[in-house]
Amino acid sequence: AVLRVKPKDQLQLSPEELRKRMPPRILYPQNPRAPKNLALYSFKEKVFKRDEQIDQTVFHLSVDGALLHAESQEAIEQEEAWRLREEEDAKKKRKESVDIRIEDDLQQNTEDEGRVLRNQFNYGDRASQTETKADRERGVATRPPPTVPVAGTVNQWRMYDAYVEELNAQNRLQSNQQVGEKHDFHKAKPERQKVTANSTESKRGNAKT
Repeated sequence: AVLRVKPKDQLQLSPEELRKRMPPRILYPQNPRAPKNLALYSFKEKVFKRDEQIDQTVFHLSVDGALLHAESQEAIEQEEAWRLREEEDAKKKRKESVDIRIEDDLQQNTEDEGRVLRNQFNYGDRASQTETKADRERGVATRPPPTVPVAGTVNQWRMYDAYVEELNAQNRLQSNQQVGEKHDFHKAKPERQKVTANSTESKRGNAKT
């Protein structure tokens, strides 16, 4: 059995009002800080026009990191780039190995020809061929400086506390400077008194003479 408890302040409706269809209630997610009268310049019409389509997206937290999801599009593109780079490196290694084999064969042929005994007076070998040097690329680059990701939250209260702390530090610095100046002034005051005392004694000596 279902027990229905009616509140004391429930609105009493007639049967006609109960049969009446109520309009649906829809919640619209809107950004309360979004501008309501955003105007953008139209280069086509050369006038400022009000933009009715305002983005209501709000990012509460966004932190840049060095991690990628394994199934994301960025991770797939990164793996594809690595695969292409490995294939290019393998092709370069194969080309270099072929060039080295050709050079080895040329050296063996020259050694075999050197063993043949020829007439040193009537023989002249005019054919010559330079060795094909393999192209090799070398690059030098400095190591990039280490990077450290820094993240934090900033709001009105933290900025206010930072300004108050800076103001207090300036006030303390000014008070310390004033105390130091007073201390220097008190040190120099007895010397001035000695100078005045010496001047009065010299005046008295002159009067006696």
